[in-house]
Amino acid sequence: CMSRGSSVLIRCFFFQAEDGIRDAQESRGLGDVYKRQALIPLLGINAEYGGIMSRSMASHQPISMALYRGLRRSAVRLERVCARVGTSPAKETRRFVLPVPAEEGATPCAELARQFRFHRSYSEGSELNELWDLGFSGMRQLDHRIDQLESLEWTPKPAGVNLFVGQLVRHVKYQYRGVVVGWDEACEQSSTWMRAMGVHKLKRGANQPFYHIIVDERDRANPNMCYAAEENLDLLCGQVEPIQNPMIEEYLAQFVPLEARYVPSEALREIYPED
Repeated sequence: CMSRGSSVLIRCFFFQAEDGIRDAQESRGLGDVYKRQALIPLLGINAEYGGIMSRSMASHQPISMALYRGLRRSAVRLERVCARVGTSPAKETRRFVLPVPAEEGATPCAELARQFRFHRSYSEGSELNELWDLGFSGMRQLDHRIDQLESLEWTPKPAGVNLFVGQLVRHVKYQYRGVVVGWDEACEQSSTWMRAMGVHKLKRGANQPFYHIIVDERDRANPNMCYAAEENLDLLCGQVEPIQNPMIEEYLAQFVPLEARYVPSEALREIYPED
């Protein structure tokens, strides 16, 4: 029942591997996030922000500077496109996975500068080669996002759909935990299913968003996936554990504990490009 969109949404505004991370696993801390997601490989640059650069990093400055300038240009383009199509630059910033959560309301350019300053002393030597590769890949993905927003076929996410793919939730009535892996603007199940599930008894009925949820098997062994109305779901926030279910790796790429959410797989990004 998932048949929305055909364009690939970049997973990360800064530097994410182009093919994505296929294995779903909990991050082992900030260091692991830096290495696996490689979001800020602009290390060794001190011309823009006056940082202190070691001798071993000095020889890497030209490549790092090229990456930074390329990302800066793309960030400026993204903000201009956002202004033109009427979407929020801050919302675009928070779409992407960052090693340190973005500041509330930060624009792409402002957050890029902040993240760079935070990480400018990180790593040296051979690790930079991998980070550079991911950085150039990140620029291509960022430009692809800009192309999406500039396309005549682009449409914003329906305003009434308040949850997004990768978000952790708890069912109000049955108390099972789960993660969103899809949504519909209204219930798309058969009338027979709706009668059996008592959809007509809901306050908002069938004309509200319904979500496909992978259920934590610790709370409910079967079925592994449920279809739930928005009014029956509460967000899980703060310090939460990853969902335990073998289906996770089929739909989601990685758990981000700092933001209590999952990164969707590339396949889900194609179906739900605005999540």
